[in-house]
Amino acid sequence: MFVVSDQRLGAVVAFSGLDADGAFGVLRPPPAIGGMHNPAGLALAEEGTVVVADRDNGRVLVLFTASLTWVELGSGSLNRPTGVAVLPDGRVAVADSRRVLALGLDGSVEELVAMAQGFVPVGVAEAGGRLYRRGHTG
Repeated sequence: MFVVSDQRLGAVVAFSGLDADGAFGVLRPPPAIGGMHNPAGLALAEEGTVVVADRDNGRVLVLFTASLTWVELGSGSLNRPTGVAVLPDGRVAVADSRRVLALGLDGSVEELVAMAQGFVPVGVAEAGGRLYRRGHTG
């Protein structure tokens, strides 16, 4: 399976194959959570969990694909999240307005990196226990 965020649809689109015949589905959170507005970065955990930076709603959404359960993280703590990565301990690293935060499913928020003035992180990735960030000045 591979997944893309679609800003026009305000959704995540999941594909089961790389060819034109591969099945796909549009994944949106239920009305109780509210729709996505400009979904930006996304990440997949090994068990198929999908994590989406819902940029213009200032939150991160987690979809547990096995149960089709959505969880909202960081609402009220985030400005404009643009990139996400799943950390080895299960928390979600989020690139958000001059900082990188770690969000836990338990509601915890920890600042991992504060950026120098003028540097805006737009993406994060985790590999081998190391956190990498991508950004721009502005």
